[in-house]
Amino acid sequence: MALRPEAGVTQFVRMLRRIGWVVLLTGLTISAMLTAHTARAIEPYVVSGVAVEAKDADAQAARQAALAAAKILAYQRLLDRLVLPEDLVGAPVLTAAQIEPLIASFEVESETPKAKSYQASYRFRFNPDAVRSFFAGYGLRFTESVGRPLVVLPVFGEGEGATLWDDPNPWRAAWANHWDDDGLVPLVVPLGELEDLALVDAAQALAGDERALADLAARHGAGGVLVLQAAIGAEEKTKLWRISVKSQGYGPSAIGNVGFGLSAEPQEAEQQFWQRAAQTAAALVQREWKRLNAVSYGTESSLRAAVLIAALQDWLLARQVLDASPFVIAVRVLSLSQSKVDIVIEHRGTVEQLQRGLAQSDLFLQLGVDGWELRIGAGATRLDPKPLGTQ
Repeated sequence: MALRPEAGVTQFVRMLRRIGWVVLLTGLTISAMLTAHTARAIEPYVVSGVAVEAKDADAQAARQAALAAAKILAYQRLLDRLVLPEDLVGAPVLTAAQIEPLIASFEVESETPKAKSYQASYRFRFNPDAVRSFFAGYGLRFTESVGRPLVVLPVFGEGEGATLWDDPNPWRAAWANHWDDDGLVPLVVPLGELEDLALVDAAQALAGDERALADLAARHGAGGVLVLQAAIGAEEKTKLWRISVKSQGYGPSAIGNVGFGLSAEPQEAEQQFWQRAAQTAAALVQREWKRLNAVSYGTESSLRAAVLIAALQDWLLARQVLDASPFVIAVRVLSLSQSKVDIVIEHRGTVEQLQRGLAQSDLFLQLGVDGWELRIGAGATRLDPKPLGTQ
């Protein structure tokens, strides 16, 4: 059924409230509505669930054809995950044989062999060094920096009529049915349990209540919160539904620049419309993360900093984070005392990108009185975004 608001937006919302269950609007099952979306572990160079099917003269030939197709599909998914969208046009189209040097290993997750066909799902592990060199050779800007989980708060409506946990909220219902994709930022959609309701409501989310949002992020083990406010209206000419989505991020892993507008297609069902909106927002989050963190691997810089420590264990932890960061090339120790370690960091990208990358592991790089300082687990750069409720 197409989304046509001839009766007006107010009547539409009232109708939803009379129905009482968003699942009747979206076609979602109650079990799907009650499924919590938790953060997944991300390995930038691992591509899983590569499903293929091939037919050939015999089972062996079909298996070989399927594996070749899987390599090409996995390569494409790796490009989409790591490379800036505007640089994808410069990525070469490769054959399965050309992709082979980039692959460290693969395994069959599941398979269904038949006499003349083969169906399987593969998991590929790409070689990071080989891929980095390959991307650099073609001048592709990319990132392998994994963000901390981000809590998504889908607020529906504006002003006093805005709702977050209460029904009707088809926007949250769509997110409850949205499964994460191949991106580098895990998205967490709160279940709406009593603890969630007690921490944040729609008004607090739109007002940017710093304490409430920080507590919600901590409850879900996240590095930040993304408030997505969807307001519904109608196209003037077509009379089809249209939503306008505004966004604001809070916390060290904040991503805020993902606002957009979306119109329903003729004959598009409500469920499809809202799910397409959630998919669009999720894709924009991943694209914005890549934009903020993508680097050209041919450029390098150095930064002198003091690691502030209270014990040797602090330095060992900081060094572990530095060595694991995709932005850090090398660390050179200049001096070590009981209170600080003076170092030089050879790094890729900008200082802001280095800051953001280290903050994902609670190592905070800040400019102090005597120069750059690294602090462990405290003193994160404060973000002061403009709350959606004031825009």
